Parts: sequence; C-alpha cells; structure tokens
Amino acid sequence: MSKLSSTIAFFVWLLFCLIVRVWNKVLSWKYASQLASSKVKVQQVLVKYNLDALILDNSISYFLLGPPKFQDIDIINKQNVCLYYVNDDEAFFVETPPELQIWKSSVSPFYKITQNSQACNIIRMPLHRFLEFTDTLTDPGDRLSFIIAHGRSGSTILLQVMEKTREVISYSEPEDLEQPFHDFKAKLDPQQKVRIARANAKYACRCSLDGNMNETRFVMKVMWIKIADSFGHFELFRKAFPSANLLLLYRDRLQTLSSSLATFQHMPLMETCSALIGETTYMRKKMIVMRNGGILDTMYEAHPELQDLIMRTDDPLAVLFYSISAAVWGRFRCGNFKKDLPAVKYEDLMNNKVGNLAIVFKHLRLPLSSLSAGMGAFTTDSHQNTWFSKRKVSSKYTSLLSPNSGSRSLVKSLNEVNAIFGLPPLGNGLRISNTISTPVRLS
Repeated sequence: MSKLSSTIAFFVWLLFCLIVRVWNKVLSWKYASQLASSKVKVQQVLVKYNLDALILDNSISYFLLGPPKFQDIDIINKQNVCLYYVNDDEAFFVETPPELQIWKSSVSPFYKITQNSQACNIIRMPLHRFLEFTDTLTDPGDRLSFIIAHGRSGSTILLQVMEKTREVISYSEPEDLEQPFHDFKAKLDPQQKVRIARANAKYACRCSLDGNMNETRFVMKVMWIKIADSFGHFELFRKAFPSANLLLLYRDRLQTLSSSLATFQHMPLMETCSALIGETTYMRKKMIVMRNGGILDTMYEAHPELQDLIMRTDDPLAVLFYSISAAVWGRFRCGNFKKDLPAVKYEDLMNNKVGNLAIVFKHLRLPLSSLSAGMGAFTTDSHQNTWFSKRKVSSKYTSLLSPNSGSRSLVKSLNEVNAIFGLPPLGNGLRISNTISTPVRLS
C-alpha cells in the first residue's frame, strides 16, 4: 500500500466516523420520545466503513444509519439477530441476512468481522429491558464451554473442528463475551458484571441446531488477554458461568511471538500506519494502544523500565509483543486464572491430533463419535477471508528468535522482559502444571 493511498484511506475513515457520530446523534435526539416501552428501535445500515473490523472495537460509529422504525421486541428473538455490544444505557444488536448463519467459519473465522460486514440493520433497546428479557431465557449450564486462548495457539482451527461435527454452535472471539463491560462509563460492581456477562451468554445460547435446544452445545473462543482485562480475577469469571466447561489453550512463548509477528504486519491498521510513518516509528509512537487499550498503560505504570526498553531496542515490535505476552502471564498468575483451569498445549495438539482431540472432546463433554467428522477442518485454510490468510512464514523472526543462534541483542532484550515479569530465561519449553494434553514421546 503506497503512502498516498494509505493517507487517503486513513483520513477517509476518520472523516466517515465523525460524520456518522454527528448523524447518529441527531437521529437519536430527534426520535428519542417516540420509543414506546413495548418497542425497539430498528435502523437500516445505509453505508459501512471500518478500517479493520477485527482489531477495532464494535461500534455503531462505523455505520451510517437510516431514520429509525419501531418494532415489537420479538425481533431480537430472530435467529439472524445477534448482540453487538452493550453500554450504560442501551443494548445494540445486528440483524444479518436471514439465510446466513453468521457464527459459521465458512462465512468468516471471526464472529465480529461477520457482524460488521453482513449488518443489514442495527437494533437498539434500553439495557434494563434487555436484562429483563434475558431473565426469561434458559441458562445454558454445562452445554456452554469456553476455550480461553492465547493468540496464535490454534484456537481457531480447534473451534472449526468442533463446528464440523455438526454438534456445536461456535462463536469465535465474540466481543460481547470477551469484553462485556468495555463500553461502560460507570464503574460496575462485581454483581452487575456477573449479571451482564450472564445475560450476554444466555442470549447467545438461545439458538439451536435442528430445533433441539437440549442437545445443542455452545463453544465460545475468547482471548485470555481480554478476559483477564475485563474480569480481573478468575473467581468472578467462574461466578458468571458456574457450570460452563473451561479450557486454556497455550503455546511455547517464542513460537507464539514468531507467529504473531509474521501475521501482525498484514493487519490493515498496521499496513496503513506503517506506510504513513514507517513501522519502527509507528511502534515507538505507541499507536498500538488502539488495539490493546489499558494493558499497555498498566504495563508502563507498573514497570517504567519496560517502556524505556521498548523505546531503545532495535526491534520495538518484537519486544512490545513479547512484553504483552509476559504481562498477560503475570495477569493470569495474579488473577488466579490458571488455578484449576485444565490446559492444552498447541504443540501437543498438532503433533498428536486424534489423541489430544479426544482429550479435549471428553473434557468439553462433546461426543467422541463425532470426532472423525471434525478432522476435515485441518485440510482447509482456517483463516480464510481475513488478513491472516495472507500470512507468510517469517524466516526473519524464526531465525532471529532462536536462543542459541539468533540475534543476541534481541534475545537479550526478551530476557530483560522475562526478568521484569519474573519469568525464566528463554530456552526451555513452556508447560504449565494443569496441562491435560499429552506430548509425543520420542523413542
């Protein structure tokens, strides 16, 4: 992408967001008095423009909306209506084409991309009425499972394996469950957080396969960096979902970093900003805060030496990514997110697919008889229709990050990060105590 086209794309996006904010506020003010207690507000999506639907937060600022119509609340029970996000005052829903099952990976491997790209109407209702509505819905109990994953740890392909069994409705990184309190300005107490998170999950699990609600299983893939940031402590997350099956997915640290760096540079936001001001300058200017929000501020506040390290290193992108990973491990330790949480290691899963998938299915209470049907997921591109599918193997980082033969200065910087967060030096494979997957034994 040229610097000129990047500049134009970036400023068009900013101008669009500004116009949409003003337009939507005018419409909200003009029709506010017409919303009856038994109605919800429905607005057609006239134009949509999102620079990066996967990375940026869900927001109606990316939609130019038409004048509202008012319909019965029954509209949010339609199978092609899904929760978009909630804030202090309202719950926002997206209505998609009726023939589209937007949770399916054949549409997009990421749920929020489909919500953005396929939105036909935005539906709005007061938050208190949404919570009252979900009080009437059935709690999914142990039919709900969470795969709590680190980035680049195989969670997308694992979710698609389950989807192909035709026993599961799967949601890949749903914003309303990963960061359910992100858009609240008021400070929420734990009880309010639990009610909102539970309401969001009950609404997502109101659908069924073949009309058989009691047999339909639901699997949510969520990123642990967002879950830890939203809930803070594992006890609060468990209180919200006391019967859900939980599984932690992780990968060796260097392989995670190398894979993340290889894909990150194809991200539209990264390509645009890199073309504008250069990759290194972009990282040093800390514009990455657009993606990770409060975690960078927390890291820098607790460890000022970390910001200094990122600013002076030859490869700020690698050190920043590694620092985020280390900070998440620290957040998980402090928040007890690893306590009694069964885990599967990516390397185990890829080296012994059938054996370790059987362990995963048994833990998540999925029928083992359907496992063979899911194996077809390994023959397809798990990230089709996203910028991940353009990824190239990064030989640069594969070689640079080798503890024995890699860049001494980079490995030294990463070990400085380890020391800051109390982690051991590079060189040994990571294996947490609650791992239930089995490694391949070399004879």
